[in-house]
Amino acid sequence: MVNSMSNVIPGEAVYNEKRISVQNEDGTKVEYRVRNPFRSKLAAAILGGVDEIWIKPGARVLNLGAASGTTVSHVSDIIGPTGVVYAVEFLRRINHKLNIY
Repeated sequence: MVNSMSNVIPGEAVYNEKRISVQNEDGTKVEYRVRNPFRSKLAAAILGGVDEIWIKPGARVLNLGAASGTTVSHVSDIIGPTGVVYAVEFLRRINHKLNIY
């Protein structure tokens, strides 16, 4: 699933997902990450046809139950550098992984 959310950190993958680089007419390159609907409910919703996800560039988003951070990374791509994602995970073993990112 490729969508209009460019990779906030080009060259970086979160879970070894494929990345696609596109060169714009002005010569700049934009990188997109291929979203895996089996790793993120947000990716599954978009792939399933949900048109409006109500997350926009510059938004502040609270993600409760962030698990390993896959959806957090997708939300980060959507909101861009002017937005903020607050990720909360209560399970200690998963929370440790989330802190690594």
